[in-house]
Amino acid sequence: MKIEYGLNGRSQPIGESEQTFKRWLGTFCLNHVLCPLVPAAWTSVPTHHKVDCWIEIEKWWIIDSDIIRPADQMN
Repeated sequence: MKIEYGLNGRSQPIGESEQTFKRWLGTFCLNHVLCPLVPAAWTSVPTHHKVDCWIEIEKWWIIDSDIIRPADQMN
């Protein structure tokens, strides 16, 4: 079951989904195979790891395409 990720008009997370996403993301980041946290900054993470992370996020979360276009969601 996918979870709706609530966003306001400024693309900022709102409501209970904000805390749920933060908790989920924190747990997800414990998987160092999918989400290696060795680099000092997200910009240093290799693209293939970012794509793998995004695939996992898309499996669990629905992001309103009227607020953030699908082409911009991964960014």
